[in-house]
Amino acid sequence: MGLAQVLAAEWAASGSITFVLQDGMSSYPVPQSLGTVWNGQTDGRAVEQYLDEMTAGLLLSSGNEKAILQQRAPTVLSQTIAMPVYDEVILTDLPFMGLRGACHMTERLWNQYMGFCRR
Repeated sequence: MGLAQVLAAEWAASGSITFVLQDGMSSYPVPQSLGTVWNGQTDGRAVEQYLDEMTAGLLLSSGNEKAILQQRAPTVLSQTIAMPVYDEVILTDLPFMGLRGACHMTERLWNQYMGFCRR
């Protein structure tokens, strides 16, 4: 949820954001401005359908969702932020949150975008 908030507020001019809370619903209030929130433990079918229908956008996910989406929707940018990760090795201690994390994630997102433009 923190990544969704910083994405919308600081990193990108995002439209609607849909995010899945993998450990169930948050005990913290979810800002209404973030968009759609799904419970990863009970809304699996809705998430699967959403990924099936996704044709463009940015997916921040684990390697599982990234692998599925690369087969079904190659026009979707995908950045791994959770385990398991199958297609890259992360040998850095750089975080995804905070000032250093923002620089690190911006670098990764731009690299994803430039790779997409080269296709």
